[in-house]
Amino acid sequence: MEDRVTSQTRFYSFGPFCLDAHRLLLLNKDGEALPLAPRFIRTLSLFVQNQGADLSKEYLMDQLWPETAVEENNLTVIISALRKTLGEGPEQHQYIVTIPGKGYRFVAKVTAAAEQPVKGTAVEGDTTVIIEVPKPAGEVTAKLSRFRTWVVVGSAAVMLMSALLGYWAIQSRTAGASTAHTLAVLPFQSDGFASDDEYLALEMADALVARLRNIRNILVRPTEDVLAYRNSAYDPRDAGRTLKVGTLVLGSVHKSDGNIDINVKLVRVSDASVFWSADFKGEINELLSIQNRIADQIASAVTLTPRLHEKEQVAGQYSQNPEAYQLYLHGEYFLTHKSLSEGEYALNKAVRYFDQATEKDQNFALAYAGLADAYNKLSWYVSADQSFAKAEVAAKKALALDPNLAAAYRSLAVAIQVYEWDFSGADAAFRRSIELDPNDSVTYRWHADQLLMMGRNQEASEEWRRAQQVDPSSTLHDTLGHVYFYSRRYRDAFYEMQGKQDIDPDVFWYLAWIYNFQLAELGAIPQHAPTPASASGFLADCQLAYANAAKATQQNIGSCIKALKKDSSTPYISPYKIALFYIARKDKDSAFYWLEQARRTHSSDLSYVKVDPRLDDLRSEARFNNLLEEMGLNR
Repeated sequence: MEDRVTSQTRFYSFGPFCLDAHRLLLLNKDGEALPLAPRFIRTLSLFVQNQGADLSKEYLMDQLWPETAVEENNLTVIISALRKTLGEGPEQHQYIVTIPGKGYRFVAKVTAAAEQPVKGTAVEGDTTVIIEVPKPAGEVTAKLSRFRTWVVVGSAAVMLMSALLGYWAIQSRTAGASTAHTLAVLPFQSDGFASDDEYLALEMADALVARLRNIRNILVRPTEDVLAYRNSAYDPRDAGRTLKVGTLVLGSVHKSDGNIDINVKLVRVSDASVFWSADFKGEINELLSIQNRIADQIASAVTLTPRLHEKEQVAGQYSQNPEAYQLYLHGEYFLTHKSLSEGEYALNKAVRYFDQATEKDQNFALAYAGLADAYNKLSWYVSADQSFAKAEVAAKKALALDPNLAAAYRSLAVAIQVYEWDFSGADAAFRRSIELDPNDSVTYRWHADQLLMMGRNQEASEEWRRAQQVDPSSTLHDTLGHVYFYSRRYRDAFYEMQGKQDIDPDVFWYLAWIYNFQLAELGAIPQHAPTPASASGFLADCQLAYANAAKATQQNIGSCIKALKKDSSTPYISPYKIALFYIARKDKDSAFYWLEQARRTHSSDLSYVKVDPRLDDLRSEARFNNLLEEMGLNR
């Protein structure tokens, strides 16, 4: 490699390309940014920084996915995409050479430099802007890749808007104006390979999703839809088509000595072109201000519509205390980026971070809303007193601070429908949440479940369809399966719920009941009984016993019930589930006893008591009508 690599090295030139390792951009000879995801460019950075050296597959995977188990095929996809982007044919090896059985070697001549080499002229409309968060007496500066000239904030704004207007004019002539713009913010990549940087990068993407969802004429995919791209290789064009969006937001984060440098670029899915790219710099405690600027710039770049009112409205929900805001972001990370296997651990971490955020800023409405959401989701693992009751308190606190916070109304609805058995109040809270944020598919989905609890199946089905319309790419978890199950369409429910045990632990109990007691409805008989998500332990054994309840001996079921009732070290299991075991044993008295325990402890499963077909053997009993009356479900 020409010119020794130092800590100041940023640009690597080879062939007609120039790699900006700082901003994770690959430029062609005309200075245009090529459509490559940040992880792809990080791979190329490893190659050019180790030009001529053999890099093993194990080394590359460790660097690209630290402390994460991924398939080797992900690396293969990246190498293939890089070769295609660099213009290598099947038999050409002017850049990347495969070392059979080992890995790869970058063989092209590479020149390293601290300053970007002058390479031709950028195409009209392709403008790269670097925006620096102003200090008290500072200024916003901009850098145009075409002229590489620094100007003051006024000139920067004019030139940025000119470029955007030029782009818009071209688009209007060729494709026509659109009133709704669909975006997906893919998980940001970290410039370095430290886990802390990657942690911050994920939080950054989450925060942008939250802001952009509050802007009119922009539909942004929820974070849960893009998590599949977190640690896997992908082609931006394929990702955009899969997510059914017109624009992808890609980004990278670099943190160093209390400072932060964030690069964001917009990729038009239709032709895979990067039509806008910007750098945002500042101190880490200015993160809130930086995120507001990024969201505003993205909205302007996509719609060219002033966002002043909306920006002020969204910004008002956030804390101006930098420490509180970073704690809130940590809470959002653990609330969102969790798997079923680590769910309770992650949710408890989220609760602690949200709590700490509210301690730093007692007027931080969004942190209280996040706390309520985390407590509601903890109901899968702990009792209602430790989940729904605390969620209700947190949601009401959030609404006292901000009566227009949609997320808080949603959490309040979930909490009071279980902890207060207030189904009409929950219905009203869900509707208010939808009124405030009509683009949140999760609220429609949860409202559909709530309508099912009240036996309003047709309305629930319509609400599910609205959720699908708002977010066609979302799996919508198990909601449609619930609609089918409580509408007694068992075959549809059974096949709709397949493969979703790792999303919702309760799916197993539905599948097991259908397999045991409605097998004739399935048509083709499955070869095996449903399997629980739990990998081992007596709880999994009990679930397996329930999965084969029609064949299991009374002794096996009885042993399972005994263990569930006596072992205080076991994971929390709802009294409602124990009642299901007794129903399988045809023991009505014990079943009613545990249903009453479910009512007293506010088990969320009991919310479906009015419509649950698994309880049909009990409906003729006066005790059952009394239970419905006590819950307000006979009105």
